[in-house]
Parts: sequence; C-alpha cells; structure tokens
Amino acid sequence: MTGTRRKGISDFRNVSDLRIQFYCEYRLYLKQIHGETKSEASLQGEMLHSQVSKTSMGFIPNTVVFALLVLIIIISAILWIWM
Repeated sequence: MTGTRRKGISDFRNVSDLRIQFYCEYRLYLKQIHGETKSEASLQGEMLHSQVSKTSMGFIPNTVVFALLVLIIIISAILWIWM
C-alpha cells in the first residue's frame, strides 16, 4: 500500500446526511419554482413569536433594585466572614 491511503469508516458520509442534504436541496428547488408562500399557520406563528419577543424584551431591570441587591450581598458576605 505504498502511495495510497486506506479509507476508514469515518471518511464516508452517513445515509442520514444524504437524506438531509436532499431534503434541503428539494426545499430550495421548491422555493425557486413556487416562490416563498406563507400559510395561515405560518403567519399566525410569526405573529405569536413577535408578541412573545416584545413581552420578554420589554423587561428593563431596575438599577436601584439591582444596586441594593448587590449591597445586601456584600454586607451579608462581610458579616459571614466576621462571625
């Protein structure tokens, strides 16, 4: 075996990798042929995702409460070390 390298099992692709690749290529093909069409369920899902992201992003931490919490933790740590 001079000059050649014997291929191991890890050098080959999995069957599931080929299936996933075909699925992605077929989705791209359908998108090119039919365009990007959105179903009613897709539109409703986008609306729900935008509502969830608005409510979760609307939370602004109060800096005064955060500063007091840090101060309490520091004081309790100092008291724990002392005692």
